[in-house]
Amino acid sequence: MSTPTISQRLVVLASVATGALVLVVLLGWLAASALDDALGEAFEKTLPSVKALSDAEADTLRIMLGVRSLISASFNDMDGEIRKTEEAKSPLAARFNEYEKWALNDEDRMLLQADKARAEALFATLPPIIEKARAVERIAQMAEECTAAASGSADSARQLDALAGSMQRFVGSYRL
Repeated sequence: MSTPTISQRLVVLASVATGALVLVVLLGWLAASALDDALGEAFEKTLPSVKALSDAEADTLRIMLGVRSLISASFNDMDGEIRKTEEAKSPLAARFNEYEKWALNDEDRMLLQADKARAEALFATLPPIIEKARAVERIAQMAEECTAAASGSADSARQLDALAGSMQRFVGSYRL
């Protein structure tokens, strides 16, 4: 067997280099395709689901803020605080329904169902809180009326002090 000539060696070398180049291009194309699929998945499912959860969290915080505002609201804006709290309930439920189509697996769906149940439990607590806030508002209005009626009289002042103490204990029983 004879040794290959220089031209034969160059042809083999060029063939091996071309084969290696084709292999590198093929591997690069497969990696780029996998990256494109991963990015497509992220833009189609992951980002919208993260946004839906983030919005649901913001809605939950809005409801919590509304409840705290109800507890400490000045009575001039009680109706507005009740309306804002009630209006935040619908978007929260909608966010959960929106997220449901992006749930990744059974565990994710179970967590979503648990959060939905917690939201419903929160919604069930709102009417009693609103009712108590309204009662506190009525008591405060009655105290203002008593103050207006009793102004100017020393005897009325003593009675007013007694009434105010009684009202404070009464209002204290409605603390949420």
